[in-house]
Amino acid sequence: MGWNCLLKKLFFSQKITPELKKLKIELTRLPDFSINAATISKEEEKIINNINKQTAIRNSNNFTRTQAYLNFYQKFPEIQWAFLGHMVSRNGGWNMTDVNYPPLTTLTGCLKWGLLG
Repeated sequence: MGWNCLLKKLFFSQKITPELKKLKIELTRLPDFSINAATISKEEEKIINNINKQTAIRNSNNFTRTQAYLNFYQKFPEIQWAFLGHMVSRNGGWNMTDVNYPPLTTLTGCLKWGLLG
């Protein structure tokens, strides 16, 4: 049995409990909090556009995303989930292709052991 079949069997064959079904229905009934452009000021629109731009820049790859979480946490240490985000992104990213790429792992190993510069 392949991994896909095993995963489908494991996750999709489970019966949804009545409690989870009720919760799902309640969550789909939540009000829509989308922003109506007619109700915000020009200043608020600028702020939203800047947030979207900065998010796109910092979310361009795992390195920038991980660093953004850490920078945010260092600026606002009371937001503890930002540090958790940094650690999860950092550790999870190692198993992703943009980090766990043989030439890059060789380079980071050399840097770690002081073999370069």
